[in-house]
Amino acid sequence: MSPSKEKKRVLVVDDEKTVIDLATSLLDDAGYETIGVRNSKDAMAEVKKKKVDAMLLDIYLGQENGLTFLTKFKAAYADVPVVILTGIGYDNSAIKTALQNGASGYFSKETGLENVIPVLQRLMQE
Repeated sequence: MSPSKEKKRVLVVDDEKTVIDLATSLLDDAGYETIGVRNSKDAMAEVKKKKVDAMLLDIYLGQENGLTFLTKFKAAYADVPVVILTGIGYDNSAIKTALQNGASGYFSKETGLENVIPVLQRLMQE
């Protein structure tokens, strides 16, 4: 029997518990280890505890700006791919800023979170 591969770890950062629950469930079912948090402080604490292989980041985190957190995160963890999530359709200005600040891509929650799995698979293989 071959040794089991360690699961890729995906951090989901969203201020909506229902989104975290759905995303972590889908990713768990796809074979990933997931952790869901609702703010940037908890996200940084998780990353410091254990390496993450990718992050799904809501563009608007309630009282916080996901783009501000993205910039800080990428300064410390440049090699971790980050996919921006948006629930308000495609805000071209925010998406452009996110891509300029290090996001690897963006995804609308409206298109179905299960569709983000192939995107994450590709990013974690690069």
